[in-house]
Amino acid sequence: METPNQDNANATKPTGSCCKTRGFRSGLVWGMLIMLAVVIVLPLIVAATGIINVSAQQSFGPIDSFLGYASSRSIAHHATIETNPHANDPKAIADALPHYKEMCVVCHSAPGLERGEIAEGLHPEAPDLASDAIQNMTDGQLYWVIANGIGSTGMPAFENADDADTRWKIVSFVRHLPKLTDAERDQLKPAEDEDHHHSDADASGEDHHHSADKQ
Repeated sequence: METPNQDNANATKPTGSCCKTRGFRSGLVWGMLIMLAVVIVLPLIVAATGIINVSAQQSFGPIDSFLGYASSRSIAHHATIETNPHANDPKAIADALPHYKEMCVVCHSAPGLERGEIAEGLHPEAPDLASDAIQNMTDGQLYWVIANGIGSTGMPAFENADDADTRWKIVSFVRHLPKLTDAERDQLKPAEDEDHHHSDADASGEDHHHSADKQ
C-alpha cells in the first residue's frame, strides 16, 4: 500500500507525453530563432560582400516584377480620391505642355518622339505614359505619382516644384498623350540649339578620338 507522500511524488512526475510536448515547443522556438537569423543575417552578409550588382544595366527579373507590383499596389493605396478639376480642359492641356516638356519628356518621351539618352539608361525603364497600363490609372493615382515620385526608380517628387493646380493640369496632359497632335509633338521636340549642342559635342568627341589615334 502506497503512502500519501508516495502518491504526491507520483502525481508530480512528468509523463512521457508532457516531455514530448516540451521538447516539441523547445525545438519549434529554436527553429524559429534560426530561421529569423537566416532571414536577417544572411542578406546582410551577402550585401556586405558587395557581390550584388547594382548597375542600372543589370536586370533583376522576378525582383523587378515584384517591386513593380508592390509599387502599383502602394500607389493605389495612398492615392487621393479627389477628381481632377481640369479634366478634358483644352486650356489646362495647353498650359501643362511646357511643364511636361521641361520635367517629363526627358525620361518618358511622347508618342512619335524618340527616347532620349537619359531615358535609355534608366532602370527600371520609365513607362510610356500613353500606354494602356498608365491610362488605366485613376487621375488621383497619376497625381500622387507626380507629387510624390516613386523611390529608387528615377521618378522624382514634384510636390515642391509646382503647385497643386499645375500638377492636376499635368495629369490632364498625360491623359491627352494618346491624342497628341502634330503641332503639340513639334513643341515637345528639343530646341534646335540643343540638337546642335549634341551634334557639336559628338563631332568634337570624334575629332578628339581621331587625333589621339594619329598620335
